[in-house]
Amino acid sequence: MFYRQRRCSPARALLLSCIVIARAHRHSVRACLAAVRMRALCAVCFLLLALWESADRLGFTSGHCSAQQVQVRALDSWKLEARWNTSGETQTHEVQVARTSLFEVLFQGNVSSGVLVWRSSLPLECTYHSVRIRPVYNSTFSSTWSEWATNKGERNVSSDKARLFPDGKLLQERSPAYCCCIPPIRAQVTQILFRNKPYPLITIDSSVRAILVPEVTAPMSMVSFICRDSTGAEQSVLNYVTCDVCLQPLQPSCQYSTSGRCAVQGSSWGPWSPVSRFSTEPLVTLDIWMKIRHQANERSVTVLWKISESGLDSVVEVFEVCVEQDGPRRRVCVNVTELQVELAVGLGVCNVSVRAITLRGSSLSSLISVPALHSELMLKEKRIVGNSEGFLLSWSPSSSVTCGYTVEWCLMGNAVPCDLQWRKVSANQTSLFLGAGGFRKGRRYTFKIYRCQTEGHQVHEKHTGYLEEQRPVSAPELLESLNARWSSVALQWSFNEDDPAHPGFITGYNLTIYTHTNPAVECVWVEDPHCKVVRVEGLQEGQVYGVRLAACTRAGCGAESVHTIRTLQNHYLLLVKVVTPLLILIGCCVCLWPCRKTLKGIVEDIFSFPSDHSLKILELNDSLYEVSEKLRVLQVEDCRWCSLEVVEVRSSVEEKARLVFTGGDAEPPDQSVTAVTNLTYLSGLQVELLPHSPETPQPSGYVRVEDPGLSTSDYVTSVTMATM
Repeated sequence: MFYRQRRCSPARALLLSCIVIARAHRHSVRACLAAVRMRALCAVCFLLLALWESADRLGFTSGHCSAQQVQVRALDSWKLEARWNTSGETQTHEVQVARTSLFEVLFQGNVSSGVLVWRSSLPLECTYHSVRIRPVYNSTFSSTWSEWATNKGERNVSSDKARLFPDGKLLQERSPAYCCCIPPIRAQVTQILFRNKPYPLITIDSSVRAILVPEVTAPMSMVSFICRDSTGAEQSVLNYVTCDVCLQPLQPSCQYSTSGRCAVQGSSWGPWSPVSRFSTEPLVTLDIWMKIRHQANERSVTVLWKISESGLDSVVEVFEVCVEQDGPRRRVCVNVTELQVELAVGLGVCNVSVRAITLRGSSLSSLISVPALHSELMLKEKRIVGNSEGFLLSWSPSSSVTCGYTVEWCLMGNAVPCDLQWRKVSANQTSLFLGAGGFRKGRRYTFKIYRCQTEGHQVHEKHTGYLEEQRPVSAPELLESLNARWSSVALQWSFNEDDPAHPGFITGYNLTIYTHTNPAVECVWVEDPHCKVVRVEGLQEGQVYGVRLAACTRAGCGAESVHTIRTLQNHYLLLVKVVTPLLILIGCCVCLWPCRKTLKGIVEDIFSFPSDHSLKILELNDSLYEVSEKLRVLQVEDCRWCSLEVVEVRSSVEEKARLVFTGGDAEPPDQSVTAVTNLTYLSGLQVELLPHSPETPQPSGYVRVEDPGLSTSDYVTSVTMATM
């Protein structure tokens, strides 16, 4: 019986909500605004409906509607089948199986088909068993979970007596078995017995209890389970036990038919059972793959294989490799002991088969087809990111696939030589999870997905990525040819950003300009890893700067390269500073040129000495010396203040004959003044001390010198000395 989880479409529910709101709103608005508001509300509702349907088609809602309809049923007491619709692009689903009403998850895994058959160790009649799914789109995005679809078993069936499960079923001899007991209402299980022996109770839910029999053994073909509850009632059931029959010797990779009958001791044999057919396992199973290398006029194919299954007594002596070329029908076989062989094949299609030969026989041949030579399309690499658990690869389905997909990668990443690894999946599976056990951090891995077709294997997609990226180890190399100016500099470097040896994908470059006083004058982030030229502006002229350049990944920036640059001197600015004053001076000269005569006179008056004047050396003759001796004015003595004044003036005879002291009628008591007139040009001058007369009162210290023969053209030198 199927149990289907019914669920209303979200888009339909949204439309119904809009209609309900519109109806309620129609009765509450005023008549004058009802039409306008109704139209706006309907437009909004239909817009939301369209957006929801578009998002649902693209897979951005809670998953595909068809994938949400999960159906579950019990095939028998231990097998639970879950089915769902797989229409659409998504083929892989993540499935969870839970037990009891608390949804205790017992199983979780990916299923590529639309059906799951899960085997339970506990009979399905004992309690609830639920299943839910969600589509897996790629390595980074999964849809939301669907609703739980539940098989309730016999848990909700009311009964006035205890019920035990399994009941009347066939149990496997020497295998463990669970038995549960569902008590009647308002009763509790107190004891469960197997072959009259009590076992420890296991709590399944609030009232259901179970026991575990580690190994079912029975001297007879039937065994009994007994359940006792708190009311004192006792209930028992019978189950049958099968016996193991070992058929030998059988040949590997063969098909057999069997039939059996049984008899109770002391009775005759019963009828034969229907015929059952089975096949024995292969002696050795080989997983085969190839690597093609193109040359000038031929190709070489390295065929590799590994033993996926082998019996304990299957020791491989040799591997037989047969090549069948297309065109002239010829078949060539060779025996090798290694797990690979290199073959030279033509440009057409050829088939290669490998089988293992042991002492007990040979295994089935594993076949692989080498496609004809053709030009492969340039596939764009899809970058993927792993995690601590490994890589989750996901690719788009191909309608031309007939025999599945093969994922190929090198165990050592892109290092040489390549330790080739491969994994094959079915045609309806478009994802594969690879555990992190064989991968290393900071190493780039390239995964090629091949699609298997009738004409051979063709490359379908190409993925590359890191389990975990690391900082770069190498640093970019700055070039010496720098385009420097007085305020900027163009930096250029060389770096192979696509080198697979890098411990991470190069995402850009970090450039830092610094000086001795400023550790970060300018910081530039170059986002494009293929851009290796950048110009830094805003620098000072004639300045020395340091440059640090590092390549970066998602994990951070790596080693830095250091370089020193110097900006140029701005000669144009220096020329402007020199030429500008010269131009101003020339302009002034041009403007003042009409007034040159006036300016010349002014300049001569300021800087030239009169041409009719002559300077003569000061001489002291005998007369002057005698006068000075009498006046006692040339004696050396300490003075607080001295002033020496030499005056050459053209004077009259009367003025030449006297010495004038301009100090006022009275002089300070602590000041003495001495005046000497140099009568150098007065020959035969009579010097006498002028008497003091009442008519012409003279201050003390004055000397009068007269000579009637003095002319007005002579000079008088006057020396005045004053002391404070």
